[in-house]
Amino acid sequence: MTESRPEFERELEGIEAKDAKGVVVGQNTSERQFTISGALAAPLADGEYVEVRDGAQLLGRASVQEQQWHFDIEVPLGNGQHDFKISIGG
Repeated sequence: MTESRPEFERELEGIEAKDAKGVVVGQNTSERQFTISGALAAPLADGEYVEVRDGAQLLGRASVQEQQWHFDIEVPLGNGQHDFKISIGG
């Protein structure tokens, strides 16, 4: 019997994006740098990490402290539509 991983929605909670002033950024924004953050439903196992992508492009790994995580988009994003995906890897 193989063990399956829990569904994405059960692992990450309360995902939001905020600008440098701490204001929540909506889906349609002109902000090009912001922080994406959220909470983990359970602590990460050894070797696991929170990964942030824009479409297929890996932006990096989030900082995790206990069950809270955040990722600062430091390089300004280009204009246009972005498709962020946050997942647990490892």
